[in-house]
Order: sequence, then structure tokens, then C-alpha cells
Amino acid sequence: MVRTVSLAGALCAIVLAAGSPLMADSMFRIENPPLDYEVVDAYPFDGTGDFGPFDDASSVLLGYRGEAREIVEFDISGFQVPGGEYVSAALFQAYIADDNIGGLGIAGITPSSLACHGYVGNGVAELSDFEAGDANFLARYLLGDDPYIGQQVTFDVTDFVRQLVAGGETWVGLTVRAEQLGGVMLFEGPRSPMLTIWTMPVPEPTSALLLMMAAVVPWRPRSDAVAH
Repeated sequence: MVRTVSLAGALCAIVLAAGSPLMADSMFRIENPPLDYEVVDAYPFDGTGDFGPFDDASSVLLGYRGEAREIVEFDISGFQVPGGEYVSAALFQAYIADDNIGGLGIAGITPSSLACHGYVGNGVAELSDFEAGDANFLARYLLGDDPYIGQQVTFDVTDFVRQLVAGGETWVGLTVRAEQLGGVMLFEGPRSPMLTIWTMPVPEPTSALLLMMAAVVPWRPRSDAVAH
């Protein structure tokens, strides 16, 4: 019988055997950004921001009569990808401050999932930021059946951050919205919300070639192996 080695297995084997720099990450983190605000769509409830921005509120709520979204803009002007590296991962994280909020026609209901949308920010809190990222869905977080205060909400925004960095943009705009009726409140303060960007060395051509070879070259059992 012929078996093939998986790409993940090949990568682990090469890294462990060669002590590859692929294991070394650099990290850039922004905590509690100055642009963290709420915008509300209501009266009329038509998909555009009508009230705000409110910098002292952090509701993520969808009701029968309107919607509130939490919006964050991270200043990444101080971030530069180190020479010979690339953006390997980017996570947007926040913590739940209250799991039982009401308003806009609903009370005591919790959505089952939150969505994150992205847009190019400009360092200014504006009503139009409410719908700025509507066409650019990035990630979904499932709250589960019983969300709780202190629960961490995490969105993978790697591809979006890569695009902005490559384009020379200096502000990452992110919107959090409820996908079903109900709401939660997100904590504003140290470590929430937070954007973390990791970079890794670009694999050397030799390492990349070994990875490709390991992924496609079949592995055969030893001649003295017992067949079953």
C-alpha cells in the first residue's frame, strides 16, 4: 500500500529536524484604541447610521426597531513588516461586558453569533462607518447557548490586514454586529478591544522546496515491515 505524507506532518518534521526560523514570530499589538464607538440605525431603520457616534457605549444589538453596532478603528501607522517577513496572522479580540441587554424593541435576548466586517478607516468616528464595511464580511464568532460576562470574542482578520498593510493603509476599520435578534455589550478598557498582528520570516527557497516535495512524494513502508 502506498501512503502520502500530509503537508502539516511534513512541515512539523522539517521544523523539528532543522530548527527552522519558521517557529519565530514577531508580534505587534494595539490595546484599547482611542477610536472605539457605537453607532445606531433607528428611525428610520434602513441600514444606515442615524445616531452617534457614541464613544461611551459599546452595544452590539439587533432589535425589531433598529440596530446598534460596535465600531473600532486601529491606527497601524506605527507597524512595519520586518525585512524578510510577512504578516502570518491577525486577530481582533474583545470581551463581553454584559450578556443581557435590551432596547430597540427587544429585551433579554442574546444573538447566537456576531459578525465582523472590515473597511478602510480614516481616524475619524463617523455615522457612515455604520455601513462602511457591509460588503466586506470578514469572520463570524459563535457565542454559544450560554454566553457569559468575560467571554473572549475572537475574529480572524488576517487576510484583510494583509491587504491594508500591502496597500499602505494606516487605519484598520472593524465593525461588530449581531446576526440575530438580541444583544451583548463589549468591554472597553485594557486588552479589549485588541488587534494583534504576527509576522514570520518568509521561508527560504530550500525550505519551501522541501515542503512541496514532502507533500507530493509518496511514502512507502520498509521492506521488512509486516503487512496487515
